[in-house]
Order: sequence, then C-alpha cells, then structure tokens
Amino acid sequence: MNQIQASKLFNALSDPSRVNIVKELYHNETFYVGQLLEMVKIGQSTLSYHLSLLYESGLLSYKKVGKKVYYYCNRDLVDSLFNYISKKN
Repeated sequence: MNQIQASKLFNALSDPSRVNIVKELYHNETFYVGQLLEMVKIGQSTLSYHLSLLYESGLLSYKKVGKKVYYYCNRDLVDSLFNYISKKN
C-alpha cells in the first residue's frame, strides 16, 4: 500500500456512518441490507450511497442470495491500511 491508496481509503471512510459500517462488518461475517439499516439508523437511500462508495473503494464486497444482498468487509484491505499507518517511514 502507498500514500495514494491509503488516501483513497481514508476518503471512503470520511463519514462516521461509513466507518461504523466497516467496523461492524469487520467484526462480523456478513449482514444483509435490512440488518445494516437497523444498525446504522439512516435512510435506505443514504445507506445505498454509503455502501456504493465503500464497495467502489474495495473496502466492502457483496453477494446476492435470493432477494437479499449480503455485504462483507474486505479484511485484508483494512488490515493493509492498519499496517500502512502503523509503520514508521
């Protein structure tokens, strides 16, 4: 990971709701959209916007099972970000 990649991830995490979503998914396997709505207490369109940004950044992935969409955290990428910021130059 380099500064540009880290900067893009921090930009994706620049909203408290997005940080909360990533944190919850990092510590849990998956949640479907309805569960995330209950957790973060925001509207569905706002949640969709946040999920889209997090997906585009690579921090989240999703899978469809029937009519439900399950999101999960890309832990390797989050761990890489943690490792990058914890290292001294």
